[in-house]
Amino acid sequence: MSWVVSAVTSWNRELPDVPAVGIVSIDSLGTVRAFSKGAERLLGYAADDVIGRDVRLLMSEDSHESFAKYLEAAKRYGEAEIIGSGRHLEGVRPDGTPFAVELRVDTMAIVGGETIFVGVIIDQASAGAARYWLDEFFDLTLDLLAVATLDGTFIRLNPAWSTTFGYSLTELMALPYLAFVHPDDQDSTKAAMEELAHGESVSHFENRFRAADGSYRMLEWTAKPLLDRKLVMAAAHDVTRRHNIEAQLRATRDRADEASHYKSEFLSRMSHELRTPLNSIIGFSQLLQMDDLNEAQTENLDAIQRSSRHLLNMINEVLDLAKIEAGKLRLSLEPVDVAVEIDVALDLIGPQAAERGITVAAPEDDGVCVLADRQRLLQILLNLFSNAVKYNRPNGTISVDVQASGGTVTIAVTDTGVGIDQSRLAELFRPFERLGAEATAVEGTGVGLALSRTLSREMNGTLTVFSTSGKGSTFCLELPQATLPPMDPPSESTDGRVPKETVGADRAITVLYIEDNITNSQLMDRALQTQGEVELVIAVQGSLGLDLVNRLRPDLVLLDLHLPDMPGEEVLRAIRATPEVENTVVVVCSADASPGQTSRLIAAGANGYLTKPFELADLFEVVRRVRRHEPIDPPKTERT
Repeated sequence: MSWVVSAVTSWNRELPDVPAVGIVSIDSLGTVRAFSKGAERLLGYAADDVIGRDVRLLMSEDSHESFAKYLEAAKRYGEAEIIGSGRHLEGVRPDGTPFAVELRVDTMAIVGGETIFVGVIIDQASAGAARYWLDEFFDLTLDLLAVATLDGTFIRLNPAWSTTFGYSLTELMALPYLAFVHPDDQDSTKAAMEELAHGESVSHFENRFRAADGSYRMLEWTAKPLLDRKLVMAAAHDVTRRHNIEAQLRATRDRADEASHYKSEFLSRMSHELRTPLNSIIGFSQLLQMDDLNEAQTENLDAIQRSSRHLLNMINEVLDLAKIEAGKLRLSLEPVDVAVEIDVALDLIGPQAAERGITVAAPEDDGVCVLADRQRLLQILLNLFSNAVKYNRPNGTISVDVQASGGTVTIAVTDTGVGIDQSRLAELFRPFERLGAEATAVEGTGVGLALSRTLSREMNGTLTVFSTSGKGSTFCLELPQATLPPMDPPSESTDGRVPKETVGADRAITVLYIEDNITNSQLMDRALQTQGEVELVIAVQGSLGLDLVNRLRPDLVLLDLHLPDMPGEEVLRAIRATPEVENTVVVVCSADASPGQTSRLIAAGANGYLTKPFELADLFEVVRRVRRHEPIDPPKTERT
């Protein structure tokens, strides 16, 4: 104690005043050399009356002999015999009243060549009261308090141990601490005990402690060593409930991850299974459109194309909804010029509107931008414009209005159609709900509006409707306004027809098509026959395809992903890992367009990605570029 050392080195000055503690300094003869104010209060003597006199005047006669022995031992054996030793003596006050005291001689010093002893006197009554309250709190706390030896044996525990684990305190102190520790936590616990033995404190250490019923409870420990006494003081908190909750949360998260994985697999499989037959329908009808046809045949093929694309749109919308529900929808929010996207959508819907004599009034370009995913915004606009045409009266009108206010942009699409009864407006955004239109000749799935509202919410917007039966409807799309400059407009889409003059005769090439679907193989064969000197080789398995890549060294590999013997992605990686063929042009040609698929395959080394059903014009463009050794354009924006 620093104040004791100070007292020793300046014994002839007034000693520090420590409440409930008296400090007395004596020489080797027992003469009092210093007397603190605490000693004055405890013993009832004034310092002036004591200093210079024999210290025995403070003790009863029965204690004189004991004190003489203590003093002689200190002189004979030195400091080691007296430091830290507790000496119980009987003090006596000036009026002769005896009282029990505890004397501790904690240090001594040589001052001016003379040995000086410093004694700390504690009133046992006060000390006993302090210990009483300390014991009360020790027994009351809900946490687990312990005093143990450095080798791991409990010597004192509070009652919370018995309450928590069901043992008696005697049972707990009869065995080494490690006897109760879970076998899997033994090594870490021994390591913590080693740290304590080397004087290091331990905090937030956790291990499992066995209860009387055989179960284990998780404890979090804080412990501090007292090396001079070869003891450890420790406090532990039962964190079993917290660990159980964390385990439940982890299990819930794992189940959610597993469910999400299965949903992703389902979307991938459904995308593949639904698009594969459509690839043949749309592809073969496109091939027929390249021939010289009479009017009736052209009309028949146009009908096939319309129905196929209607079915494709329905598949896209259903899979979009499933993707959103599975949390797999990926959006790229950026400033988008509203007028540009409206123009693109109106151009695409123009033929349909003209066919019914419907007039469209588009807003002027005033440079308004919204923060949105460009593709998804166009998807919503196409849906709203398409509905405004389909459910309008012949020779009706469609007006589009754009208003910016308070950081929000509202795009209002108004038609002069039959309108919607107020009582049924709430049903309008339910998937597959067409409000009786399914009994009419108007094509539709009842999914578009549900998807559009969901997409608007994903882009931090809203989609609402106002309608009057017999007079028309207004759909309002609200999105956050963007302050950044508008992006360049996307290129316009085509109607899906294949130009008849697509043959490129620059050079002959070999194309290897790794595909197990016979119909798709037949479509590819007939499509490439229109492209001049193209030798097509078909492999129905991935392993066979790899063998042919190494033997034939084709100019182009068209690779399906769902193969009977190995995933197409493994085929791609094997090609890129083989030095002799690593530079072969590989274009994935798959009906699997699940989220992230395109970017993952491109990152794995694919030069391009054609999503089934693909446009023959896109396929022919790939062939043309391979012929001319030109790089293949990056894939189009990912589609469901």
